[in-house]
Amino acid sequence: MNSNLIINNYFNEDDVILTIAIPTYKRFPLLKETLQSVFNLKFSISVEIIVVDNDPENTDLAIEEMRDFLTYKFKYYKNESNYGAAGNWNRCLELGRGQLITILHDDDLLCENFPAQLDKYLNKFDGFYNIPMVGFGAYFLEQRHESNKVEIGFFYRGLRNIYNKYRQLIVTEGHEERVDLQNYIFSSHYIATLAVVMDRKKALAINGFDNYWYPIIDYEFYIRWIRFHGDVVYINTKVSKYRILENSCMQPDVINGVIDKNYELRMKIFNEEHGLVGVDKFAEIMREIEKTTWNINWKKNDDYEISILDTFKLLLLKLKCLLHVRKIKLRKHM
Repeated sequence: MNSNLIINNYFNEDDVILTIAIPTYKRFPLLKETLQSVFNLKFSISVEIIVVDNDPENTDLAIEEMRDFLTYKFKYYKNESNYGAAGNWNRCLELGRGQLITILHDDDLLCENFPAQLDKYLNKFDGFYNIPMVGFGAYFLEQRHESNKVEIGFFYRGLRNIYNKYRQLIVTEGHEERVDLQNYIFSSHYIATLAVVMDRKKALAINGFDNYWYPIIDYEFYIRWIRFHGDVVYINTKVSKYRILENSCMQPDVINGVIDKNYELRMKIFNEEHGLVGVDKFAEIMREIEKTTWNINWKKNDDYEISILDTFKLLLLKLKCLLHVRKIKLRKHM
């Protein structure tokens, strides 16, 4: 894979601690908002910002769209071909120079507290080598029109609100948790690659992201990371905004792909990691849960309906899953 550097406003050849890499494809208005959120941040460590554009054409347009940012320090690369989502993320890993890297989608935003929270975590270590991967919480920036969201009844909405309140009570703000393979499979703490900071060379050592697992390439990558490099860290502090728009995530084939690939991956881990208990049953339950939740979260209003009976079935499935996971965790600590 090859890329051409079309904008270079960063000439510092000193060691870079953190690369903020933004993979993009034909979404200049969103990219510009994302870039501005990054340029507004104040870091105490050396940071480079790179954009990796997966559209091999429209170079003049890209330069024109970036004209507002020519006083800022960043690099803009154009891939010579469209390498797909995983390929573009891997180009981010290859083109970055930082010891650490975070991959920021071109429609998401970093909040002003991200540098301070990252500093707080990094200061626990001597130097920037062998730092465990860390991820943080995120706000959800819902920007879909009401007509493009599934209409949920008061009963489902009430249960969801109760669950969210319960989560707030049991997980305290700023809580830091080390997450092993089984807990990550059961919980999936991270939100895509948003505000996930990792050792760039370690990511390359496991061959980066694998397009076979689209559309769950990030989930599979984190599981593979834990298997090779050990536990990861999750900190329950929101440092970013995950934008929800009308996009490819709402396509039926993508929704079905998530459900099918999640099941395939969980069963793959169950068959390969013989020390893990209960992952097969968890995979079966979650497949049934996700058939409802993914359709609720991502389908359009006229494409999916959820009845009170469906809500009861979902509630029973979630209780079944909760009890199963709790049983496994209790058995693990006996």
